[in-house]
Amino acid sequence: MQSKKYWSRVFLVFASCCLICGFLLSTGLSAAGLKDLKPVPFLSSIVNSGQGTMAFAPQAMPLAPQAMAMGPAPLAAGAGCPRGRDIIVDAAKGPIFDIQTAVDMASDGDKIKVRPGVYAGFEVYGKNCLEIDGENDKTIITGGALRSDLYTSTYLVTIFVYNSQNIVLKDLKVMDDLDEIGIWCGSGTSGKIEHCDIAAGAEAANSLLGAAVMIWGVGSPSAVSVKDFKVHDFGVLGIGAYSPGTSAVIENNEIKGYVSNDSGSGIGGIVVAIGASATIKNNKISNMTSEDSFSSAGIYAIGGAVDMENNEIENCQVGLWTQAFNGATLSVPVVRSKNDKIRDCTTSYGQGVGMFLKDTDMNTLIQNAHIWNNDIGIYQMNNGDLVGGTFAKFKEGDLRLNFVYDVIQDPEYGDVTIYYHNTKWNTREVVGSTFTAYMLKY
Repeated sequence: MQSKKYWSRVFLVFASCCLICGFLLSTGLSAAGLKDLKPVPFLSSIVNSGQGTMAFAPQAMPLAPQAMAMGPAPLAAGAGCPRGRDIIVDAAKGPIFDIQTAVDMASDGDKIKVRPGVYAGFEVYGKNCLEIDGENDKTIITGGALRSDLYTSTYLVTIFVYNSQNIVLKDLKVMDDLDEIGIWCGSGTSGKIEHCDIAAGAEAANSLLGAAVMIWGVGSPSAVSVKDFKVHDFGVLGIGAYSPGTSAVIENNEIKGYVSNDSGSGIGGIVVAIGASATIKNNKISNMTSEDSFSSAGIYAIGGAVDMENNEIENCQVGLWTQAFNGATLSVPVVRSKNDKIRDCTTSYGQGVGMFLKDTDMNTLIQNAHIWNNDIGIYQMNNGDLVGGTFAKFKEGDLRLNFVYDVIQDPEYGDVTIYYHNTKWNTREVVGSTFTAYMLKY
C-alpha cells in the first residue's frame, strides 16, 4: 500500500490539474503553434516510476470496439435498507439543533429531516442506509471543519462522507467560499446526492483546491451518483471522480464556472482521472475559462473513462480535454460520446478548442457530435505515450463552422488517426511532420 504522504501529494496535484495545465499557454497554442505542445507532466512527476508505454495494433479499425472499462455502478440508495425512524433537526425549535448530533445518533435506515435554517458542516463515517433531507435552498450548510480519511492529508471540508454505504443527501444548499471541498465522498462510500445547490472554494486559502464535489476512492473504491445539482462559484473543480475502480453517475447538472483572475489558474467542470469512470449525461456546462492561461475545460478525462451523452458545453477554453496519466502504470483515457454539443469555445488569442483529444486509443467513439463556433473544432495529438498511435472514431457528426480550423492533427510525437463515417468538416490542418496523420473513411 502506498504511503499516506504519497496519496496526499497525488490528490493535491490532481486537484490542481487545471491550474498546472496553464503551462500550455507558453507553447503557443494556435493553428501553427499547437505542434510544440509537450506531454503534461503534472501527475507523473510526483511518482517514482519509469515511463510506461502501451502498444496498439497500428492503423486497423477493429470491427467492434472493446467494451468500455467502467467501475462498479453506484448502488441504488435504499436498496435492501431497513425502514428506520425519522429524526427531525430544527435550528430554531429543536429538539435537535445541529445535523452532526443527528448523524451520530442515527441507526441504519433512519432518515434525518433538516428544517429550514443555517447549519454547520458535518461528517458521516461508518454509517449505512442513512438519508439526510433538507428543504432546498432553505436548508443552508456552511462552515466546514478540518477532515481527512486514511489516505489523504487534512482539508477544510463542509460535508465529509466516508466508509459509508447507501447514503443519500438531498435538497441541501452548501455554501462556503473558504472551504476547500464542499462535499467529499471519501474512500469506501456509495449512494447518491441529489437536488443540491453548491458553491465552495472560490476563496479557499489553499488555491490548489476549491472543489464543489469530490468522489475519492483511493484504498477502497467509491460509487456515487450526482444528479440535479447547481454547481457554481467553485475554486478549481466542479465535480471530480478519482482513483482506480471509483465510479460516478453525473446527470442533469448545471455547472457554471467563472473567469479566474489568478495568473496560471484554471478550472474544470467535471474531472475524471486515474482509473476512475463516469457516466456523464444531460449536463449543461459553461464558463470554464482562465483569464491568464490555457488551462480550463468543461470535461477533463485524465487517464479516466467517460461515457458521455446529451451534454451541452459552451463558453469554455476547451470543451473536452483528454490525456493519459503516466504513473506507476499508464492510464489511458477512454471516451464514448453520443449526441454531445460543444460550441463557443473561443479565446481572445484564437485558441479555444471543442475537443482536445490527446492519447486516446481505439476504444474512443464520438457519435453524432455537433461541434461548432469554436476557434478549433477538433485538435488531435499524440504525446508519445501510446506505441502504435493515437486514435479516434467519428460517426455521423458535424464539425463544421469553426473559426480557425475544423480539424487539426499533430503527429509530432507519434502517429494520429481519425476514422470517420458520415462526418462533416470543411477545413483540416496537419502540424508536425515527424510521424503521420491519417483521416480514414470507414
